[in-house]
Amino acid sequence: MQEAIEDLRVFYGWSKNSDMPQHYARAYFEGELTELSSERMERAIESARNSYEGNRI
Repeated sequence: MQEAIEDLRVFYGWSKNSDMPQHYARAYFEGELTELSSERMERAIESARNSYEGNRI
């Protein structure tokens, strides 16, 4: 991760003391985690629905 932050610094021209790379990295990872959580929730709901329908007579 530190290498990616340094790459962002160089690419955007941010100084060594700038917090901007951390802000951009956090935004990226928050989005990734949200997407992952949504996918897991959808699978859990689908599984519950399939289980419910399998038990219905």
